[in-house]
This record gives sequence, C-alpha cells and structure tokens, in this order.
Amino acid sequence: MTAPVGFWSVAQAQPDAVAVVADDGSTMSFHDLWQSSNRLSNALAGLGLTHGDGLALVLPNEFAFLEAYLAAMQS
Repeated sequence: MTAPVGFWSVAQAQPDAVAVVADDGSTMSFHDLWQSSNRLSNALAGLGLTHGDGLALVLPNEFAFLEAYLAAMQS
C-alpha cells in the first residue's frame, strides 16, 4: 500500500501543511496527524499488536479514524 508511505514522506517534507479538513472546517496539519497516529501506534504495540494482526475499528468519519488507520499501518 503506497498511501501511508506517501503520507509519511509529506509529513516529513511539509509538516505544517494541512493534511485533513473536517466537515466543520477544522484542520489538522501533517505534523499533528503524524504525532497523534504515532502515539496510537506505540500504544497498540504496547498492547501487543504486531505485523499481520487484525484491528477492528468502529469510528465516525473524523480525525480519529484517519489517526487509527495510519497507526495501524505503521504498526
């Protein structure tokens, strides 16, 4: 899958750029999205999630879903 790899490349090159715009107009930068997904990835690893494990999510279509998706891909 190339999308997450592209995300991390952009997050390193342009950390202050807007990564996501929510329905209400709020935004999240690549840096903030990277940090939050990295924290969640570390938490998942701490719970024992490893490469090849399954992860089920039930989240609304908001920042938290994208953070969890990226964290799972990083894990």
